[in-house]
Amino acid sequence: MDPLSPSPPARRIGTPERYVVAVLAAAGAVLLHTQMHRRFGASIDPIFLLVVAFSTWYGGFGPGVTTLILLGLGALLTTAATAGAVAVTPGADAIALTVYGVTGLVVSGLIASLLGAQRRAERAAARTTRLQALNLALAPALAADDASAIIVDHAMRALQARAGAVLYGAPGEPRPRAIRSAGHPGDPDDPDGPLGEVLRFGQPVFIDSASAWLDRYPVTAARGMREGSVVAVPFVVDGRTAGGLELEFDYDRRLAIEDRNFILTLAGQSGQALERARLYEAEQAARRYAEAAREQVGFLAKVSEVLASSLDYKATLSAAAQMAVPRLADWCAVDIVGEDGRQRRVAIAHADPAKVDAVWAMSHRYPETPDDPVPQAIRTAKPQLIPDIPDELLRRFARSDEHLAGLRAFGLRSLLIVPLIARDRILGAITFVLAESGRRFGTADLLLAEDLARRAAVAVDNARLHRESEQALQDNNRSLALLDTVFRGAPVGLAFVDRELCFVRVNDALAAMDRIPPDDHLGRTIADVMGPDAALVVPLFEEVFRTGVPVLDRELVVGPRAPHGSERFYLASYYPVAGARGETEWVGCMVSDVTKRRRAAELLVQAERMEAVARVAGGVAHEVNNMMTIINGFSGFLEGSLPSGDPRSADVAEIRRAADRAAGITRQLLAYSRQQMLQPTPLDLNGLVQRCVPVLARLLGPDVAIEVLPAADLSSVRADPSQLEQVLVNLALNARDAMAGRGRLALATDNVTLDSVRRPYPPGIRMPPGTYVRLTVSDTGQGMDPATRARVFEPFFTTKPPGQGSGLGLATVYGIVKQSGGYVWVYSEPGQGSSFKIYLPELVGSAAEPPAAAVPVSPRGAETILIVEDESAVRRMASRALADQGYTIIEAENGAAALELLAREPSAVDLVLTDVVMPVLNGGELGERLAAERPELRVLFMSGYTDDDIVRRGLLRPGLPFLQKPFMPADLSRKVREVLDTR
Repeated sequence: MDPLSPSPPARRIGTPERYVVAVLAAAGAVLLHTQMHRRFGASIDPIFLLVVAFSTWYGGFGPGVTTLILLGLGALLTTAATAGAVAVTPGADAIALTVYGVTGLVVSGLIASLLGAQRRAERAAARTTRLQALNLALAPALAADDASAIIVDHAMRALQARAGAVLYGAPGEPRPRAIRSAGHPGDPDDPDGPLGEVLRFGQPVFIDSASAWLDRYPVTAARGMREGSVVAVPFVVDGRTAGGLELEFDYDRRLAIEDRNFILTLAGQSGQALERARLYEAEQAARRYAEAAREQVGFLAKVSEVLASSLDYKATLSAAAQMAVPRLADWCAVDIVGEDGRQRRVAIAHADPAKVDAVWAMSHRYPETPDDPVPQAIRTAKPQLIPDIPDELLRRFARSDEHLAGLRAFGLRSLLIVPLIARDRILGAITFVLAESGRRFGTADLLLAEDLARRAAVAVDNARLHRESEQALQDNNRSLALLDTVFRGAPVGLAFVDRELCFVRVNDALAAMDRIPPDDHLGRTIADVMGPDAALVVPLFEEVFRTGVPVLDRELVVGPRAPHGSERFYLASYYPVAGARGETEWVGCMVSDVTKRRRAAELLVQAERMEAVARVAGGVAHEVNNMMTIINGFSGFLEGSLPSGDPRSADVAEIRRAADRAAGITRQLLAYSRQQMLQPTPLDLNGLVQRCVPVLARLLGPDVAIEVLPAADLSSVRADPSQLEQVLVNLALNARDAMAGRGRLALATDNVTLDSVRRPYPPGIRMPPGTYVRLTVSDTGQGMDPATRARVFEPFFTTKPPGQGSGLGLATVYGIVKQSGGYVWVYSEPGQGSSFKIYLPELVGSAAEPPAAAVPVSPRGAETILIVEDESAVRRMASRALADQGYTIIEAENGAAALELLAREPSAVDLVLTDVVMPVLNGGELGERLAAERPELRVLFMSGYTDDDIVRRGLLRPGLPFLQKPFMPADLSRKVREVLDTR
């Protein structure tokens, strides 16, 4: 029995039980007394006093007095029964009874008093012992939880409480917290309960009964009733209520003053012990925090060192993930958001290296969706902390049963995802997973993970910045190299000059224009480099420096810099270049040598002029040919009708000679305009030159030597021999005039192969690559200046006095060569003679053959011929010429009229002779209609245009019989007979 507890009856036996024991003890004593009285005759037995003493000791003073009274009554009754009457008479029995009562009262009082004093002394000693034991027990308890457990245990055992609880809090906490409870008490944290009142007011609370508790705390009673008394006392530390102790009893009990003092003393000692434990725990926590901080700083320092060790962010992130395992997690994964916005996993680390491949395989097989935690953390830029991962969450994330089984196999217990953010840009996320270790992520882990993520984000951002800067530097270097290459190799001249008009940078093209190496320009002024020509450009540079406005497209003409040189034309632009202060510090110039372009433009203008003249010449020749046809035809009729010796024949001869001269001019115009009728054949140019030498010698005279330089194995060409002979004659006559009748004429032939590299021809001439046969005609004449050379092939251009040249000789050469598919130009300098070079395409696969002898054709015939001609005079002349040869003639003024005649007489006509260019229905259209309706009918076309020109104009298909105007009646008869006899 605990010495601090009340007497057993008071504590363990109720009041009725104590009195029952007293009655039973009295009854037993009375029965014993009756037996002894019968045997020995004694009326009051001393044993009664012993029974009274026992009842007093067991039940207290009240039960002792009750036993005394019952024993007295029992003694009287026993005596009376033994005597035969119930009466109390004075005498010895009355005295004995009185003495018995007084003695019993004294004995009972003494025993009760002695027992009370003994119990008080025992309880006081027990309290002291209990407090000492409590102190001893609390001495080694340095943890608040352990100290509170000891306090609750001692208090409950000391006061025999059913339940107990301790609340304690540190300074600054809004409310103490329950740190220990025993016996399933009510809610100790209830602010409306006893401990809430103690914490509010700092005073102890003693509730003696359950009914009193209900009346005092109705709100708390609504949440659960108490079974008995409740005691709540405060822990007062340094003047503040730091917590409290609550004890609950399962019966109503009013604590004595000593018990109340004891519990208050115990609370005081407990408060000091709890404060000591709190301070110790705070110190230990501070040490642990400091140690953890040092460890964390060391860990983060190592991480920073790893992250800063390389600019390969994938490798550094992988190393950082390895360091996070198992320090922070059981496995770790790093995801990066690429430039395209796609999420890519770049690193995985696992405490068990054997499982890394499995994690990679799972990541590749089941890529994350936007609703998964990692994309959410990246999208929201907020960390995702899931302390406990229930199976329901795994089922929600799983794509399939196999995926779910894989997630369960990993044993995922806790998840922490922190985004990587640098410069307000989300770069990715780091995922930390706890599995095998059984730990759970908390706030401290989140702080460490965020610190790690910040450092990793800076590393990734630095790596990207470095990569971008390196890329920008490389791009810049490439651009500078490209610009330098462009600057150096630009086909136009480029240079920069400073305010002193000194060159600071010059490219190769400009150096070539100045004929000074680029490096020799640097530091030299414009005047030093260009000499007198500097006066052309210095004002322009000064203007740009003064105004800061570009000067664009200024044409400069620089005189010749060498003997026999020519002027050069340049197009220059000048631009201001600003320095660091925004002022013009340099001027850049861009210079283009446009001499070739200028001369090519002049050649183009000349070519266009010549083409225009050619078109006019062709039209004029067509009209003249019609007139010459009429003149020749009717003059022939007139001459044939005059008798022999008629003086009028001389007049007709003059008409014929004038017509021939006009026809010659027409042929020259057609040759120049490349519209004359050619008869190209395979030709040996060496043989043609040799055949022409005698003719040329007669033309040039004895004072001009002719030198022939034929090439061996000269290739053949395809050309009209008579036209090439005309070319040689015209060039020889031109050379004779240039040499003033004395000098040397050289005729040379050779084979030339041209490609993209070998281009021995002047600007403005475009020749396709291939093999050519070159004919060079050179003289030792006075030569030509550039102005004359530029117009040498222009029709009607001549340097001779008026009336001494037509200006068509070289124009005819140009037209014949171009119509033959060749090219011609001239090299000439004043005083150096001239050299005409003619390039004709090589004829492949066919050697030159001598021309076949002409087969005489009989001009007469008896067939019917339909003549279609819109020019009536030409039509009459042709009709008369053919009728004289025996032909039957039908006339039509155009193609439509011819079709009507043929429709009326479909089988009467054997040949149709038609002009090509006619109104209503031209000759080409008529021929196509006849070929479709009457393919057996022969058609002969005639025109003042050549057959080539007719074909080019689309008026006639190539290969059809054709007669060129002007023609003589005999020419017409022979051509008609030739077409009729063709099968």
